[in-house]
Amino acid sequence: MVWQKFRRVDTYAGKDSPTISISKDKFNFNSLFAKLAGISRNHKVVIHLDPPTFRVGFEFLLNDDPDALSLSPMNKGEAMGGFMCTARGVFAQHDWVAGVARLSSSKDRRFSPQKDGTIWAIQLCPAFEMYANREGAD
Repeated sequence: MVWQKFRRVDTYAGKDSPTISISKDKFNFNSLFAKLAGISRNHKVVIHLDPPTFRVGFEFLLNDDPDALSLSPMNKGEAMGGFMCTARGVFAQHDWVAGVARLSSSKDRRFSPQKDGTIWAIQLCPAFEMYANREGAD
């Protein structure tokens, strides 16, 4: 009998690096990113969008801002870990963000953030959120 090694699909290369991921209607900030960005339970996040370049920015604040969203711990009860924010309005109003959330591969929904002043930014790839019939296009 020949042994076959079981390959995990619930882990990914780069899991030991700071990432921001996108799910159905949430932005998820892993624990390494939270530590790097200095995020705590007291922070809120303001989301900035740059549609022409497919960039999403996150500004973490301790003070109140009328446009800020609450952060929730990804794992309840953990003293330190990642955070998430629900942003249904962003996904409802911006098809280019919602298109990424609909991608089946979690790898395609995970991004390495870059600091741009006070904003942490991720660069999305177009997810072909707009469809058109080829018939009659000419």
